Amino acid sequence: MMRRMAVVGDKLSNGGEVSYCKGPFFTLGNAGQQAALINGPVYCPVCRTTGYIARDGGPRRMTIGGSEIALDADVVVCDCPEYPRIVARLAGEAWYDDLAEKLGVIGATTIAEVSAQSATRQREQTGQCVAWFCMRDSATGLPLRDQDVIAVVSGVHRSCRTDANGYAKVETEGTQLIEIHTVFSSPKRNLIPVNGD
Repeated sequence: MMRRMAVVGDKLSNGGEVSYCKGPFFTLGNAGQQAALINGPVYCPVCRTTGYIARDGGPRRMTIGGSEIALDADVVVCDCPEYPRIVARLAGEAWYDDLAEKLGVIGATTIAEVSAQSATRQREQTGQCVAWFCMRDSATGLPLRDQDVIAVVSGVHRSCRTDANGYAKVETEGTQLIEIHTVFSSPKRNLIPVNGD
C-alpha cells in the first residue's frame, strides 16, 4: 500500500509530535524535513512521555544506513492505553509502497502491549534506558522470531533473545553505545562442497 513518509514535525493522532532524532540524516519534502525513523523518539502530550515509533503495516521500508524510515499510520509506543498513530503530512509527495497487499501486514501493537508500559515506568523510576531492536530477515523482510542475539553495550557482551515479533530488548544505565549481533547455528552435519564446473 502506498503510504506517505513521515518526517520530524509530523503530528500524531492524539496531538503529539515526531521529535528530532540522532542518526542518519535524510530530508524529505519541499521544506527539507528530517525523515522520521523507526525507533525514533516521539513526544506524547497525553501521557507526557517520550515514546518511540514502531512499524505497523507492510514489511517493506526504505532504509538509510540500517535505519528504516517511518510511514503514515505507524504506531507510537508510549504510556497511553491506546497507542497513537503518525499522521504524515509534511513530506509532501514522498510516498513509499510497503507491499502490504503482496506480503501481508506486520503488526506493531503486540510487542507494545506486552512490554512498553512496564519498560517506560521502570525507566522513569531508575534512570535506565530501554532500546528495542527489530531483527528482520534481509531476504524476506520477516521478523526473526525467538532468535538469540548478542548485545555489546559499551564493550560488554550480553545475551538476549528476540520475542515472537522479532524485537530484542536491551536495557542500559543512561545512554550508551549498543551493537547488535544475531546468532545463527552452524549446520549439524558435514558439508559437501560442490564443484564449480
